[in-house]
Amino acid sequence: MSFPRMVAVIVAFVGVGFAYARPVGWAELTVPGICTIAIPPTLEVQSGAYRKMSDEYYKLMYGGDQRADRVVVQPLGINVLDSAALKRYCRFILEVYRGNVGEYLSLDDFPEPSLEELAGIDAELKRASYESAALMTSKGQDTRILSWKAVSIKRFKNFPALGFEYIRTVNGAPPVRVISYYIQDNDIMLKVDTSYRIAETDLWADDLALMMESLVIFKR
Repeated sequence: MSFPRMVAVIVAFVGVGFAYARPVGWAELTVPGICTIAIPPTLEVQSGAYRKMSDEYYKLMYGGDQRADRVVVQPLGINVLDSAALKRYCRFILEVYRGNVGEYLSLDDFPEPSLEELAGIDAELKRASYESAALMTSKGQDTRILSWKAVSIKRFKNFPALGFEYIRTVNGAPPVRVISYYIQDNDIMLKVDTSYRIAETDLWADDLALMMESLVIFKR
């Protein structure tokens, strides 16, 4: 799959794992047939009544249901509407897009894109992100992108990923840093969004980065 094709696939959607030693007290989440992720004890998988509330919000904003295999990790206690947890914000969101065999690049054969290809991917993702912000604003959630960090290739221990970063605010709330990654392997593409309030960087940034390092994709 070429990089121009990859751009089209990614915008339409807007290997072998190595052993990973989980930090003490962390749990392991398995997405069946796809991957495993380590989760720190300060976070939880969104579920129950709060997941249903999130589903309704997603439907209101985007006009459709959340994907069944969309995994959302959030501060511990939000599922039970704990007041202290609700005052904090971070998310680790993983979505799985399934394709045909050979539709995506392989973890074992990931070419280094040219500067021209990266610039083209960056332009398309930036456009799509600003259009998404405009859509949310039209639905009553005044969303503004305050800064943008260009697309680059990030090579984690277990896989390469296409990554980009921006800072946004919604309805004048404290700014949030969003770091997004696309990971491809043969017949699947994973999209991972990590986000946290900049004022809470010390609480979440390191753990979210470790979660990304802990991601192990099952051999296709």
